[in-house]
Amino acid sequence: MPSVNIEDNIKKLQNKLEDLTQELFRTQGVLSTFQGFRDSGLEVIQLPDKKTQDPPLKSIQEKPE
Repeated sequence: MPSVNIEDNIKKLQNKLEDLTQELFRTQGVLSTFQGFRDSGLEVIQLPDKKTQDPPLKSIQEKPE
């Protein structure tokens, strides 16, 4: 007979809710940023063509590992 572990389901649902809450906060932050752009008079953001890859970063450590 199939069974359902109640405690496991509660934990999974709580975790999913937490993940969704964090995603909602991120989305609200992005929305607020774009509204700020608009309110400052910005209408379009020009993005460069990404035809070449950026050069690899060099270590700034004295003794890179």
